[in-house]
Amino acid sequence: MSTGKRSTGKPEVIQQWQDMDSNGATFERNRLDKRIQEICVTDPAGVPDSMKNANKDIKIKASDVAYLTKQYMIPKHMAETALLQGHGDLSAAITFLTIQ
Repeated sequence: MSTGKRSTGKPEVIQQWQDMDSNGATFERNRLDKRIQEICVTDPAGVPDSMKNANKDIKIKASDVAYLTKQYMIPKHMAETALLQGHGDLSAAITFLTIQ
C-alpha cells in the first residue's frame, strides 16, 4: 500500500502552482485525501448536527444492494440510498425506487 510519500521521505505532490505567492502552493496526496475524508464522511460539510447520525442505526444487507443493482440496473450508491430511505427494508426501497 502506498504511503503517499516518495522514497525521499517528502509527501507526494499532486499539483503545484507558482503564481499563488512567492512561495508557491501545492496539493499533497495524504493531506488532500485526509481533508476530503473529513468533509465528505467524518464531518459532512453543510449538514446540521441533528442530521449527521440519522442513518447510523440502519442496517443494509449486501444481498439487498446486489438485488437492487441487478434487478433495477442502478448503481450501488442508488441502491444504498433507496435502502436508507426505506430504513433497511427491501420492499420499502423498491417502493422508493418506483415512485422516484
